Amino acid sequence: MWFLLKRFFRWLSPRRIWIAVDGPSGSGSSSLAKAIAKTLGIPFVDTGAFFRVIALAAQQASIDFHDESRIVGLLGGLKIKPTISKGNFFISLNGEKIPDQELRTKSIDQGSSIIATSPIIRPRIIELLKSIASKMSVVMEGRNVGISILPNADLKVDVCAEPETRADRRVRQRYPDLPPESPDFQVKLSEVLADINERDKRDRERAIDPVKTANGAFIIDNTNVSLSDEVNLVIQEMVAKGVLRFRRRSIISMMF
Repeated sequence: MWFLLKRFFRWLSPRRIWIAVDGPSGSGSSSLAKAIAKTLGIPFVDTGAFFRVIALAAQQASIDFHDESRIVGLLGGLKIKPTISKGNFFISLNGEKIPDQELRTKSIDQGSSIIATSPIIRPRIIELLKSIASKMSVVMEGRNVGISILPNADLKVDVCAEPETRADRRVRQRYPDLPPESPDFQVKLSEVLADINERDKRDRERAIDPVKTANGAFIIDNTNVSLSDEVNLVIQEMVAKGVLRFRRRSIISMMF
């Protein structure tokens, strides 16, 4: 049924549209943002990928993630380019496309979180992301997108879930062949849960742009909610707020 919305999106909403999706690690905010972008047929941008690719470059150069001055110096020689190809977002470093799995390792998780606290690096990335958004309709996902990057977003979505649920999702994502009932899975679960709690604390307490819920955000606790139901909730909220305007009520009834 969603093909109708994608097909008529430009007719229904001819102006540029911005959607901010915020959520912590393992909350499913990225999956939701991608699904919204696919449903509407507009670009998706993973804001965290910019910090992750810097962390990857620092790791490759054997630079400690806490060594801000060296990382800032490294930035001058990096060519970071986001690309949207067939609706999919990926990022290139010095002309080389970086596979997503290389940006989702435990060390890059930690490194990107540390680098994102930098009062020098973070503002640069935020300005770059603002520039990207100024040129297109976009669904941007990350942390504080609705506050720092798209404060005037047409819709701000804040996704949350219980830490234990988020940790379980992340372990299943990283170790798809590991049986959930196995002792090794439980060990990984404990490790990831500790990492998630540490990152949440770091993000809340960082001096620059600490994580908060944007004013007026549409909050979804997806601990026990499927992705398809989340998308339905977001589209209904867009209609309710007038972000999407339909000439015939019957079209809405066909979709919900």
